[in-house]
Amino acid sequence: MSKSCPELLREAANLIEEALSRTPPAPAAQSQQTPAAPSRTPVQAEVARLFAPYNGGARRNMTRRPAQVQVSRRSYTHTVCCLADHKADKVPSLPLKTDLHTSGLGEHKVTFSGNDSDPMVITNKLMEVFPKLQEGGGLEFLKIVGSTRNRNLALLQCPSTGYTLAYLKDPATMIGQATISICPLQQDLPLDFIPCITCQKEVPFSEMKLHRLSCNGTPMQESEKEQEGGQSEENYSETALVSDSVPVRPGTSAES
Repeated sequence: MSKSCPELLREAANLIEEALSRTPPAPAAQSQQTPAAPSRTPVQAEVARLFAPYNGGARRNMTRRPAQVQVSRRSYTHTVCCLADHKADKVPSLPLKTDLHTSGLGEHKVTFSGNDSDPMVITNKLMEVFPKLQEGGGLEFLKIVGSTRNRNLALLQCPSTGYTLAYLKDPATMIGQATISICPLQQDLPLDFIPCITCQKEVPFSEMKLHRLSCNGTPMQESEKEQEGGQSEENYSETALVSDSVPVRPGTSAES
């Protein structure tokens, strides 16, 4: 029996409702569409694979911890001249510079490295370069004053913190590239002498040539013996003169 038109319409409506109930609801349309990620070519993919370790290191560097405040430890090189006289106020002469150098003193180019505000950086380095400074009871810094031809030295006043690299680098100290003279504070430093091979006299190195010109070529012991021999002969001659001048009593020879 054929269905009537209303029945067919009702059956179609039921089928539509059943189909709608089975189909999941569609997501709401977004106001802005998300752009699709661009696809990479095989070459780009291979480059990304090869450089992946480096890209990871760059990302780690970007998350580096904040740098800590570091103490200034830049090196400082300067020419210094260690003197032996604790009362020195003149630039040493060339012969004296030779004696100083022979004795482990004199001019040296010294490199200091350490905390700019620590006075022991300078003290320890100078004691290492000039071991004899330990016998001076401290040290003082001097600089040339006046014109370049002036040989006078003036004391560099020691600050309350001691001599530091920051003090030497300070433009107000007015050192620049000039040689810094160092002298012992309390007593002179010993200079090394060399013995003359002829007379065994201890002579400074710079004076040895001059001494050799005036040396008589006689060892000291022999010269002393000759002097003692000369004195004995003089004493004998004086005794003989005295005995000759004393009158002899008559009969003395007869009694004897």
